[in-house]
Amino acid sequence: MARKIRMARTLRRFGVSLSVYTPSILGSHLVAGEERQTKLKDVDPDRVLTVSEPLVPVKYGVNSFLADGGEMEEYTATWYSMGDYPVKTVIINQRSGLAYRVIKKQDYQDYADTNIYLVKEVSVDDL
Repeated sequence: MARKIRMARTLRRFGVSLSVYTPSILGSHLVAGEERQTKLKDVDPDRVLTVSEPLVPVKYGVNSFLADGGEMEEYTATWYSMGDYPVKTVIINQRSGLAYRVIKKQDYQDYADTNIYLVKEVSVDDL
């Protein structure tokens, strides 16, 4: 078995407190027969994960990458996490109150105990 880079201690050392809302938590529900997205304020607090992991803003405010289909996708921060979360997961920085949505996952589990997520700032009011 190949050795992996152990990042857990470093991630905890430089982490900030984040609330993690997976797409399964932020599902939809029916209201008068109409499907609506669940708002953050309506999520059961016991289902929200709290982690302490690095959330690093990009140097010049916004960076971009070439997404599937050839479109440029912008991101505003990089999140280094021990967790395995899908795209569209929402995180909230508990200190600043800023919310971010995962737009790309870079899986490094073959080499380290870490995943790297590119996240884009979103309005909490829209969630």
